[in-house]
Amino acid sequence: MKKLSFIFLSLLMLIGCTQSEDQNNAREERLKTLEDQVSQLEKKLKDVNLRVLYMELDERYLPWAIFNPEVKNDYAKTIITENGHLFLVALVSLEKYANGYKANFSIGNPSAVEFEGIGIIVGTGPLKPKLAEKKPPIKINKSILPGSWSEVSVIIFPEAEDDAKLLYFSIVDEGGMSLKKDYRESKD
Repeated sequence: MKKLSFIFLSLLMLIGCTQSEDQNNAREERLKTLEDQVSQLEKKLKDVNLRVLYMELDERYLPWAIFNPEVKNDYAKTIITENGHLFLVALVSLEKYANGYKANFSIGNPSAVEFEGIGIIVGTGPLKPKLAEKKPPIKINKSILPGSWSEVSVIIFPEAEDDAKLLYFSIVDEGGMSLKKDYRESKD
């Protein structure tokens, strides 16, 4: 009888351990699934925060283009200046440079107007661009030709390493502009 009780108890313990191990495996799988879901939600939250920032800036014009350098092959952004001129801006690259970064941008001019003497404002970090409007624009010494892209490089010095994870770009078009062809001329 003692042998039978011992075998019965041993069998119960073995079944209990097996169920416990299976339950542990199920818990670990569930935990991994939850960790993956949390990671995906954190990525989506970053995207939503960036979209909210865009909406906060969206007034009667779109004066700022906001870039996240961690997003590869980011599309060109539209900027409409205070004077109503439309430009396209793309972040081509962001490279370590001395104590800061070298940001390479392409400025697209989809209009038939050549712009001379525009200025750009480039900022970094979690600050909202409105706080940087007091920064003086960097004068671009080359013309922004109609129907083309112009390359512009700027050296920036973020206050903290994490500040380079968000770049904002604005154009100030206080310089001159001219049409390259008078379309009113008659064709002979």
